[in-house]
Amino acid sequence: DISRKSCILHFGLKWGGARMRFFRRMAGSGAGWKTFFFEVIIVVVGVIIALLANHFVTQLNRRADMLEMMRGVELDLLTIVQVASERLATEPCRLEQERHLLALLQRDDPFWQPEVSAALNTGLDSQAVPSVLRMPIRNWPETAWRAAASSDSVFALDRVQVTGLNDVFEIAADVNFTMDELREKKAQLSHLAIEGEISAAQRRDAIALLADISTLESLLVVNVTDAREAILNYHDFQTDATLTDYDYTAEDVEAALVETIGNGRSIYGECVQASEYAPFVDLTERLIDIEIDRSVLEIPNE
Repeated sequence: DISRKSCILHFGLKWGGARMRFFRRMAGSGAGWKTFFFEVIIVVVGVIIALLANHFVTQLNRRADMLEMMRGVELDLLTIVQVASERLATEPCRLEQERHLLALLQRDDPFWQPEVSAALNTGLDSQAVPSVLRMPIRNWPETAWRAAASSDSVFALDRVQVTGLNDVFEIAADVNFTMDELREKKAQLSHLAIEGEISAAQRRDAIALLADISTLESLLVVNVTDAREAILNYHDFQTDATLTDYDYTAEDVEAALVETIGNGRSIYGECVQASEYAPFVDLTERLIDIEIDRSVLEIPNE
């Protein structure tokens, strides 16, 4: 045991002495310490540069992916403004239709005689039973934002942008749900397009259903108005004046507006308000970088 302890002690003293000699040499040589610290600094700086470069490339890639993503999202926003403007342009016509149908239902007559405009059913040849109420019902696009919100590219947007877009597309989902409800409820009134006997109870049931439809339409108008205003007040469009590869010209947009307004008036009547398309024109000019002749919005009601 004594010899073993002696060996251990001897080894420890030898190892300790070697370490001391190493540090003495380093202490005696300023150049050694300088070289050591210089090499450490080079390694640290290299690691930092590599991390920064990786972060920079990641951010660039994320930014590029975000711009491509936002092209689809912002084109959907433009589409929403278009269909929202169409719906708001026909709102006076909706009130006229409902008031006219209510007046007919309030008559004290055991025989129902429908008064349905032939124009109101233009383009509905696939329906066996004509419609007594009609409004533009077009689904609002949601898929581009849904896909964007589930991708890493969305992290390139700030929280305010994401919140604003979420609000708009949540309204879009509500609008689509409400329009599905309206389709079903309006279908339940289709029997009023056919003449025949009608009881007082049936008239009251039809009036109750009409009231339900009118309420849903009113709520829809509120959501449509809010969504359009939110989009028009959205100042963070990423694709301003860059949607030009869709090859839309000012003449194309003007011709489409004239056709849309004309078709609307041929179906719903002269109650269609062309001026409601002004926000769509504003956003189209901004995103596609064209100048549209606004006289198309002054088409007189005949």
